[in-house]
Amino acid sequence: MIEELKNIKSTKKELREFGLIVGGVVLALGLFVMFREKGWGQWATGIGVALIALGLMLPIVLRPFQKAWMALALLLGAVMSRLILIIIFFFVLTPVAFIAKLVGKSFLDLKVDKNAPSYWTHRPSEGQGPADSKRQF
Repeated sequence: MIEELKNIKSTKKELREFGLIVGGVVLALGLFVMFREKGWGQWATGIGVALIALGLMLPIVLRPFQKAWMALALLLGAVMSRLILIIIFFFVLTPVAFIAKLVGKSFLDLKVDKNAPSYWTHRPSEGQGPADSKRQF
C-alpha cells in the first residue's frame, strides 16, 4: 500500500481536477444543507468555493490534501475489497459447501483408494484433434 501511495500522480492537471471535483461536491452539499436548514451548510459552501478557487488559480496548494484523500481512498479500497470477499465466502461458498456435504457431493476426489492402480482420470479422446487447438478463445 505504501508503494501505491508513492505512485499517486500529482500533476497540475490532476490537482486542478481534484480541486474542482471535491470543491464542487462540497459546494453542492453545502448549498443543499444551507437551503434546508441553518447550520454547517455555510461552512461547507465556503470550503467548496475555496477548493474550486484553489483548483483554478493555485492547484499546487492542494497537493497535501489530494495525497491525504488518495491515502484514505486506498485504505477504504483495501478494507472494502477484503470485506466483500469475506461476505461472498461466508454467504455464498459456505452454504454451497454445507448443502454439498448434506447430499454427499464431493467436488474434489480426495478419497484414498489403496486398490486403485492409478488416480489418473481417463477422458474420451474423441473430438480432440489439431483443429480443436486453433481459436481457443
